[in-house]
Amino acid sequence: PMHPYSKRERLAVLLVTTMLTIPATTVLSVTFSGNTIAQHLALQVSILYLVTLPVVAVQVCLEFWAVIDFWIERLEGNTEETSSRDGCLRWCAGAARFMKRYFFAVAMLFGVCMTVISLLILNAEKEKATFWQVMKPAIISRAQSWLIWFLIDPIVPYLGFVWRWSREHARLCHQS
Repeated sequence: PMHPYSKRERLAVLLVTTMLTIPATTVLSVTFSGNTIAQHLALQVSILYLVTLPVVAVQVCLEFWAVIDFWIERLEGNTEETSSRDGCLRWCAGAARFMKRYFFAVAMLFGVCMTVISLLILNAEKEKATFWQVMKPAIISRAQSWLIWFLIDPIVPYLGFVWRWSREHARLCHQS
């Protein structure tokens, strides 16, 4: 499909989701540290339900806000005559751009706060965690989120790839 999602916005979404993932998974790995199978399973399940799924929801929302102004602007001029509707759509697109910047800024700020809080928790627990001990749960969470995304994105109505592609394909076939 047509891709209004800029590289800067993709990078911002990746940074936000990473800043939300690493601290939360670090705290969970400290909480469920152990060598038993039950503790390992508890860590995996808690990462999925307490980190991955909420971060995927945040990612979907940020991706929606990253492109909403593009879709609003595409509605302009869809009629034969210029109408007050186009002025309203321009105003809505401007408001959507403002909200996009606001939501990205709030998400970044929240991610930074989560990072600081997790560092404080790790410091309070006097944990001597290695880089791999911190990153392994975060990598697991990111892999879970990408797997969820690859399984769900093609089939989600109105937002998924197949729906968008079929709408664009039908529009192009209709124009020719």
